[in-house]
Amino acid sequence: MLTIFVPKIYLMKEAFSLLITQPLWYKNSEYIRQQAVRDKRLFLAGRSIPEERMRHYLKTAGWEQTQEEQWEKDGK
Repeated sequence: MLTIFVPKIYLMKEAFSLLITQPLWYKNSEYIRQQAVRDKRLFLAGRSIPEERMRHYLKTAGWEQTQEEQWEKDGK
């Protein structure tokens, strides 16, 4: 039997949520431990952290953005 691996696609917040469950998830980023711990705490409390910072954490942890964000104004 042939098994085919289909990678799961995550939204940024879902991916970040998975990332922060890993030990030393921030180690390759430019942010110090204290900032990373603060960001994790804010995120888990439902408060926002800058999306650019989330992207940075994900990219430096080996995640790859697979699709650009798309925007459309109501009523075109």
